Amino acid sequence: MPSDDKDQTTWLRDRISYLEKSQRTMLESLESAATGGEFKSSPGIYKEAVDVLQDFAPRIMRLGAFRSVGLWHVDENTSDFTLGCCIPESSRQYILTEFQRLTEEGMISLALTGEKPLTAAGSGTKDRHVIQAMTTASRTRGLFVGSLKTGQSMHDITLPLLMILGQNCASSLEALELYRLLRIKNQDLQDKKEQLELREKKRLHAEMEKEQLQAQLVQSQKLESVGRLTGGIAHDFNNMLQAMNGNIELILKTKPEDHPDVVRLKSVNESINRAAQLVSQLLLFSRKTGYRRELVNLNQEVEGVARILERTIPRMITLELRLDPETWPALGDPVQIEQILLNLSNNAVDAMPDGGILSMETGNVVLDGSFVSAHPGSNAGPHVLLTVTDTGCGMNKETISHIFDPFFTTKEIGKGTGLGLASVYGIVKAHGGYIQCYSETGKGTTFRVYLPSREHERIMAEEQQPESVPIGGDETILIVDDEPEIQELNREAMEDFGYKVICASCGEQALEIYREHGQSIALILMDLNMPGMGGYKCLEKLLELNPAVNVVIVSGNSANAHGKEPSDFGAKAFLSKPYQMKDLAGTVRKVLDIDA
Repeated sequence: MPSDDKDQTTWLRDRISYLEKSQRTMLESLESAATGGEFKSSPGIYKEAVDVLQDFAPRIMRLGAFRSVGLWHVDENTSDFTLGCCIPESSRQYILTEFQRLTEEGMISLALTGEKPLTAAGSGTKDRHVIQAMTTASRTRGLFVGSLKTGQSMHDITLPLLMILGQNCASSLEALELYRLLRIKNQDLQDKKEQLELREKKRLHAEMEKEQLQAQLVQSQKLESVGRLTGGIAHDFNNMLQAMNGNIELILKTKPEDHPDVVRLKSVNESINRAAQLVSQLLLFSRKTGYRRELVNLNQEVEGVARILERTIPRMITLELRLDPETWPALGDPVQIEQILLNLSNNAVDAMPDGGILSMETGNVVLDGSFVSAHPGSNAGPHVLLTVTDTGCGMNKETISHIFDPFFTTKEIGKGTGLGLASVYGIVKAHGGYIQCYSETGKGTTFRVYLPSREHERIMAEEQQPESVPIGGDETILIVDDEPEIQELNREAMEDFGYKVICASCGEQALEIYREHGQSIALILMDLNMPGMGGYKCLEKLLELNPAVNVVIVSGNSANAHGKEPSDFGAKAFLSKPYQMKDLAGTVRKVLDIDA
């Protein structure tokens, strides 16, 4: 401190001025540092390393000692330096040139190994540069090169602030990299989560589909079992009806028309015919009845049934038809298809006692593999779709599960047999089709019937066959039937028509008789369901003895109950029980005349 008062005053004033200047510089630097510290709120805001450098460069510039600055970031994979930000932008080429020169002189490498900023001479005589590596504990993240203003040097306070900003910038670069890695990891986890959710969803869907298929399979197996049972019952019942019908026919032949018993006998005969129709419905369900295979115009069948319904259904029910004029022909029996329409329509009418809408719709559909796999019992290919919908009371799930069961009905006693939908099911299955039912309580019911189609074939008119005239003959006929009543009835009837008759009760006995009298037997009238050998096996043995043997099959089942026509087994004709004796005589005579 000077001894002279004047000198002391000057010294003190200069010292105070210096302190004030230093304090002001320090405050400005701190303010600049504080401003520089107002970084973006989250590293997630940064998308690229360039964004970080562009955020820090103005803060470094505001330290006040630089005329230009350049910030590089280091590629994490290649370790290459890339200039991400330059202020001012017009100095970019100068900064790049200086960076290249400093690299060649080893100054960049030296700065990277130091902990503090390094001062280096510029290419000009008065140029000076400050170089600082932006480093974290893990690695070097970037580099700062600042060109000082001419004649300027870094203030004591500026240097640590520059170091702080450099470390913060390096930390932000590292945070960005980590955040990016986390995003990748999170995305991988999210993808795996979505895959697991999708897999679980597919598993649940597969389990649900499996349960549905299992339920459909159980229902199908149940109906198949019931079908076999009803088919057997119907066959036996037809045999009983045949015995009753035949006896009544023979009794009527002995009675004059004015006899008082004739009316009663004819009444019984009508009851037998109604019972035969009931059995026919059972056979339809069990698919043991045959059907004609021809091309059917479904639109015409619907219109024909609609004309019947218009005269019979209550007026408060509206009938709507939506028929596709391009509907393909269905392959099947027009009589049985009409039966489907009538049964579905009658059930729909019964479900709407207070009125509603009954609609019938036709269209074309091609069932693919996915439909078939989801609906056991259906078949792929072109189909005609018949849809019958009502707006009636609907059904619950429990009722729907039984609607195709024989004798199941929700109607009052005396108002339904429970065979309508069962016969519909049988007809559809016999045609190789598929039927679906959708219903909810109070929301009506929809039946969808899929019938196989020949989409490119024309519908030909059916040729009418003349009715055969029952006449007799004098040939020898072998009657094979295990039912004594039917055997005796057929014997008596054939003898009345002039034939000579031999009887057998089983296939084995029939073969013995044919071996002994084969040359004299003109025709064999044979039942199929017999104990022991059975009709089909007996027929096979007869054909071995004589390939030209005349065999007429009679059965309580239909002609193609086993999936084949009678001719496929070698028979000349088929007669379904119960039959009229005149039909039996006509069939026998027709076969014998053809053979002659």
